[in-house]
Amino acid sequence: MKRALSSAHDSGVLLVASAGNKNRERKQYPAGDDDWVIAVAATDTQDVKADFSNYGVHIDVCAPGVGIYSAYPGKRFGTWSGTSFAAPLVSGEAALTYSIEMRRLRGRQPVDPQVVRMAIESSAVNIDSLNPEFAGKLGKGRIDVFEAIKEIRQR
Repeated sequence: MKRALSSAHDSGVLLVASAGNKNRERKQYPAGDDDWVIAVAATDTQDVKADFSNYGVHIDVCAPGVGIYSAYPGKRFGTWSGTSFAAPLVSGEAALTYSIEMRRLRGRQPVDPQVVRMAIESSAVNIDSLNPEFAGKLGKGRIDVFEAIKEIRQR
C-alpha cells in the first residue's frame, strides 16, 4: 500500500481518506499515512466530533459526517453516517480548489497538490473549543470550502 500511495503522490494525485469509525485514537490506513494522505474525521451539525469518528494527531481535517443524505441500493436514497461520508466532502473541496488553481495557472504548469492541501488545511475552522477532550486531535478543524477558494484565488 505504501508503494501505491507513494506512486500516486509522485504522479501529482492528492489523496483523501476517511479516518475510521471506531472512536479510537488510532491510525487507520490509508488515512494513517501522514506523508501523502489527507485524513478526514467526522463531525455533526454542531461541529462536535461524531461519536463514532476516529481522532488523533494524524487527523488533518474534519467534515460533516452525521446524517448525510446519499444514494442507497435499489435506486433509492437514505441517510447515513460515517467518516466515509465526510471524506468525499473534502475530495469535492479538493476538486473545486484544484480547478480554480488550474485556471489560475492557465495550463502553464501542473497544479501542485500540496498547494491544494495547504489551502484546505489552512482555511479549516478550528473546532477545538467545541471538543475540549479532543483538542489537538481533530486536525486543523472543520473544512470551509468558501475560505479555501478565497485563499487559492489570492495566490
